[in-house]
Amino acid sequence: MIPETQLTKEKLIQLNLHNLTSLWQTASKKFDAYFEQEEFSFGYVKNSQWPNRIWSHQPLTLSLLKNIQQVIQKHEETLVFSHFGQYSSITDASITNQGFELIANQYGMSMPLAQPFVHNTLLEFRKVYNPTEAKQWSDVFKACFGYTISPETLQESWDQIAYSLIWYQNEIVGTVILHITEEVAGIHSLGILPKMRGKGFATQAMYLVLNQAIQTGATLATLQASPMAKAMYEKIGFTQQFVLQNYRLKDL
Repeated sequence: MIPETQLTKEKLIQLNLHNLTSLWQTASKKFDAYFEQEEFSFGYVKNSQWPNRIWSHQPLTLSLLKNIQQVIQKHEETLVFSHFGQYSSITDASITNQGFELIANQYGMSMPLAQPFVHNTLLEFRKVYNPTEAKQWSDVFKACFGYTISPETLQESWDQIAYSLIWYQNEIVGTVILHITEEVAGIHSLGILPKMRGKGFATQAMYLVLNQAIQTGATLATLQASPMAKAMYEKIGFTQQFVLQNYRLKDL
């Protein structure tokens, strides 16, 4: 069990990032496409837009940034540079001056888990176990987020990553991933279809996935929130520890 008294801000960041990068690694390794070097790592899936990430695990310098830039330029798959702000000794302006553009900010958040949440919902999670469901999940995810996680990615990794469709009665309303690393439950890809938004489904889905996490023995939940969803997570009890910045090269 992770003692709550030892969960300093630095430890919470470490656990959050470990869960996130573990997710990227797991998906990439299934395609023999995860590479780890001394200063940075990257992984990808062909014909997919996810994970397709490159990230540093040392303080970012101009020299390291140029090395990352060279890898992206040489790679046939488009890699997004995910920058964890605490690993940096250069300014954001220095990153953009090297030819990168910021495409999204995410807020690294966490919440200790103890007792199950009491809630009433008719939502149901159904894990993806076959190619038809993988295609459904991929299509719904794209409608929610605007980019693609290929069905092949799900088929290769569903034995290690819990991809679920969110159902309301007899209709699919969204997607979610619950990724466990030791006692940390990472909540990823929680999306509700545009036509289903405004009905409270995202909040209901969060309570449902948190209770599933507690059942696995997880004592901490982590996620990376979009600016739009951040307030919802704060109301549930999550707190922010860091900002994750996602960049791409302008000339790609």
